[in-house]
Amino acid sequence: MAPTTRTRRAESLSRESAPPRRARIPIPRRPVEGSDASDADVWLTTYADLISLMLTLFVALFAFANIDQQRFMNVISSVQGALGVPPGQRLGSGGIAMSPWLMKAQQERQQLQQVMAQLQAVLPPPGQSGISVVQEERGIVVRFSDQALFDVGQADLRPEAQEVLKQVVPILRRIDNPIRAEGHTDNLPIRTSRFPTNWELSTARASMVVRFLAEQGIDEHRLSAAGYGELRPIASNATPEGRARNRRVDLVILSQSESHNEPNPSTPRGSAGT
Repeated sequence: MAPTTRTRRAESLSRESAPPRRARIPIPRRPVEGSDASDADVWLTTYADLISLMLTLFVALFAFANIDQQRFMNVISSVQGALGVPPGQRLGSGGIAMSPWLMKAQQERQQLQQVMAQLQAVLPPPGQSGISVVQEERGIVVRFSDQALFDVGQADLRPEAQEVLKQVVPILRRIDNPIRAEGHTDNLPIRTSRFPTNWELSTARASMVVRFLAEQGIDEHRLSAAGYGELRPIASNATPEGRARNRRVDLVILSQSESHNEPNPSTPRGSAGT
């Protein structure tokens, strides 16, 4: 049945009186991981990490402030056993364990200091004689300027030099450390019939010192000689003063740790080496 005029008028009035529909507002979606997100809130991550680190720090400080002494001593005992230190072996009033190799190194350092003091007592003052005693990582170095032992361009010990070396012989006899004589020159070339280069001159001077010590009763197995020419300077060769310092013979009392790098003196003669 077709709608009447009254019905159509009522529907028209109903549509006119109804409130208008609201427009839909788009809701932003959370960015998917891996997509390009806004950098506005990136600082929150750094701030959260900082707070976590500070909390961890305060917890660690609190734990150390309330340390269990018995547990701490148990840890020390475990470390001591791992290092091979016998129980009850301590160093100083702090109660810190000391391993055998540390004790050996300390004893050797004290021994070398005593040797250094003895050498300084018997040798002339450095400013007058050109002789000085220094302690290096490898051991004790008795440093002779070339004029304290030799004439210019020569490798024969002067009589005064022999008397000086005789003063150190008793000290060298009382120790077991290896002894090495090292010859050094400046960078000025030398060309003589006996010494064509600085190599020959530095090696001959070191060998002459070793020979003299052996003649004075020092065990030959402890002695060695080396010539470095001008390649191991201790001062600049640009000045006469620097060149004078570089022309020297170093008598090195090697520490026991350095002696491991020396050839084994107990190797039988004639054994094959490869």
